[in-house]
Amino acid sequence: DAQQKVMEKRQALMEPIALKLETELKALAEAEGYDIILNTVDAGGVSIVLYGPPEDDLTEKLMTRLGIEIPDGATN
Repeated sequence: DAQQKVMEKRQALMEPIALKLETELKALAEAEGYDIILNTVDAGGVSIVLYGPPEDDLTEKLMTRLGIEIPDGATN
């Protein structure tokens, strides 16, 4: 129960930070003319897309091809 409360508190504290970051990242990309912004490579050698045009998101198409059902609201 305590672990669940800690996770909920962490999420509540991080949500406004994540929203501000997303908003400013999108504004920067649009102002500077970037189509895609990646983070630095993580320890596993993977780059994560921080910003990209929604029409270029292939998540739903790939999941459909793999036969994976997409939960409602999961790709917003």
